Amino acid sequence: MNGIRINRKITLSIVAVVALAVAGFFASKFLFGEHGESKEFIGQVKKVEGNVIWTNGVFVNQDNPELAKNGFRKDNVKIVVSSETTITKILMYMPTSEELKKTDGRWNPADLKQEETSGTVADLTYEKQDLTIRALSDKNIFNKSKFTAMRIEYIEQVYFDRPQ
Repeated sequence: MNGIRINRKITLSIVAVVALAVAGFFASKFLFGEHGESKEFIGQVKKVEGNVIWTNGVFVNQDNPELAKNGFRKDNVKIVVSSETTITKILMYMPTSEELKKTDGRWNPADLKQEETSGTVADLTYEKQDLTIRALSDKNIFNKSKFTAMRIEYIEQVYFDRPQ
């Protein structure tokens, strides 16, 4: 009988120590960890001041895409454009009204003609509603409120049969 009580006490003690160790591990990750790695940010331009682009958006992690899906959104992220930042405008040629009639209004962006051309910070200051940019860095930028971009890309849609 005494042997069973001692074994039960030892077993409960081991379970408690393991539970505390696991809880401590997760608490330290939560408090001190960066919570991920990302070298890409996709967001909507809110304003441009000098060489700083203010955006609201999400950090992208190729190994952990659920970060973006689960609503991990960060507002007021400042993206700094340096002399080494490459800005690329992607011209996407949109289907004409006639082409859309043939496809019941459906189209796949991957099938559309696209051209890459040089972009500028000034392009981002125009009154384009909800202009979305993709900013890339060579460093981990996850959850940073300010970072310097290595490359910035944005899409400008080109319409042949509609006013610009």
